Amino acid sequence: MTLSAKCVRDIMLFLNDNLVYDQDISIPNEKLDYSKDELIYTCEKLKEANLIIGKKNILGLFEIEDITNNGHVFISKIKDDKFWSKILSKISNLAEPLTIAILEKLITDIPVVS
Repeated sequence: MTLSAKCVRDIMLFLNDNLVYDQDISIPNEKLDYSKDELIYTCEKLKEANLIIGKKNILGLFEIEDITNNGHVFISKIKDDKFWSKILSKISNLAEPLTIAILEKLITDIPVVS
C-alpha cells in the first residue's frame, strides 16, 4: 500500500476540526472519500510519525485519542491551500515512495510566505 499525501492532509485537518478533548474518534470513510484500509494505514503511519495518538479497535477501525504537539505543528503548516499546492508539486517530482518523514522534510524546506 502506498501513502497518499492528500489522505494524510485530509485526516489531519478532519481531526483538527472534529476531535473533542477526552473523546476518541474513528474516521468513517463516508466522511473522507477513502477506503477503510487506506484510512487505517494512513492513521498507523501518522501514529508511527508521532503526529497522532491512537490504536486499532476491536471493530478494526483506528481510534484517535489525540493530536500530538508535533501533529499540531504539522497541521499549522499544511492547512494553507497555496502552501499545500507547493508541497504537492514537490511530491510529484519525488523519485522515491512518499513517507511521513519525507513529507515533513518537504514542509520544512518550503518557506511559508504570507
